[in-house]
Amino acid sequence: MAPFGAIFSAHWWGRLGGFLVRLWHLLIYIKHALRLYVDDFLFSQNWKILPLSSAFICIFFQLMKIPISWKKSVIAKELQWIGWRFNFSAGLVSLDPTKRTKLINLIDAISGKTYIHKRDIERFVGLAMWVTQLFSGMRPLLQHFYADLFSSPASLYSIDPGMWPELWTWQIFDFQNVDSGFGFETPILAKEP
Repeated sequence: MAPFGAIFSAHWWGRLGGFLVRLWHLLIYIKHALRLYVDDFLFSQNWKILPLSSAFICIFFQLMKIPISWKKSVIAKELQWIGWRFNFSAGLVSLDPTKRTKLINLIDAISGKTYIHKRDIERFVGLAMWVTQLFSGMRPLLQHFYADLFSSPASLYSIDPGMWPELWTWQIFDFQNVDSGFGFETPILAKEP
């Protein structure tokens, strides 16, 4: 078995988790819902039966010598799981406050700016894709960010028409005897002598 930081560890735990989910669906025949995210399980059931089923799962884990993260093990009507806050008694799912704050900060980083770093757009799109997994109707709204992410940066800058007379005073077009690069003495953008 690999330690928890190994590259193939998530794959191994994901396959073991998939096996356990299928097995528990067979063993726990009372109505329930069981969700798996890599190696994190979320089990929900009627509140009156939940302690008995949870004890059964814990005993099964101990007998099979599967490690349990007791810090993550919670029996509650409201809990936080992989960045989501679940309220089972009210039937609500909301974004965790830390994720919500991170999303708002990323929106602030890309809104109202004349120049946006590509990594800020990447961070926002990544988190927005994760958030919209529950709200798939919002995914088409991200197409503009993908277009910005994969388009080349703008290189043409417009000049205010009032600045054209001032531009001539800077003498930026006063090139004389500029080598064209081909060995000719023909000046590029040169003034007539």
